[in-house]
Amino acid sequence: MPPDGLSSRAGLSDAYERRLRIVLTQGHMPQNPAIEAGLAGLNR
Repeated sequence: MPPDGLSSRAGLSDAYERRLRIVLTQGHMPQNPAIEAGLAGLNR
């Protein structure tokens, strides 16, 4: 699995999943560039 962890949803950590869920529920992008990159990867 690539180090960026974007290729597999199963590779996401619990904390990342939790943060993603909050972001998607609240409908706004987080300030964390790594999270933003992750969201961009999932939306590809």
